[in-house]
Amino acid sequence: MALGFLDDLPREEVVQAIDEQIAALEGELAAWNAGELVKAEIIREPVPEYQQALFANGREHMEIDIRFLRHLRETLPSTPRFSFTFPPLEEENS
Repeated sequence: MALGFLDDLPREEVVQAIDEQIAALEGELAAWNAGELVKAEIIREPVPEYQQALFANGREHMEIDIRFLRHLRETLPSTPRFSFTFPPLEEENS
C-alpha cells in the first residue's frame, strides 16, 4: 500500500512498510515451502508434476516480489522524489 504513496509519505514510513512487506512475504514463502513438504509426506508418492509446477510457480512469484522489494529498499534512500503538478484547466469561452 505504501508504494502507491511513495512520494507522498515520509521515506522512513515507506522503508518501514517495505520491511514489513518483505517480512510478511518471507513468512508466506516459509509456510509455502513447509506446505509443499507436508503434502509430499502425506501422499507418500511422488507429487504429481502439475502440483510441483503449482508450488514452483507460487514460490517464484514470492521470491521475485521479495527481490524487487529488497532492491527498492536499497535504492530508495538515494532516489529523488518525483513531483508532478497538473497544469491548470483552461476555462472555456462561452
